Amino acid sequence: STAKQMQKDDLIAQATTLIEQDKGQEAFNLIKDSLESSNNYYLYRIAAQSMASMNDPSQAVFYYEKALLLTPN
Repeated sequence: STAKQMQKDDLIAQATTLIEQDKGQEAFNLIKDSLESSNNYYLYRIAAQSMASMNDPSQAVFYYEKALLLTPN
């Protein structure tokens, strides 16, 4: 639905801002509930960036690989 997409877009925007502020854990906490249910490229990319900012390269790679599988054409 459009409302659901707007909510997801808002979530992505908020998480992106947190990452830019070097608040990776907060960004991940914000998106983690939506992550599995959404299969959304942008949410997985944010999860990867969150893990990278928390110095967890193996988890960052894991989420980047999931994001790549969902890359928009």
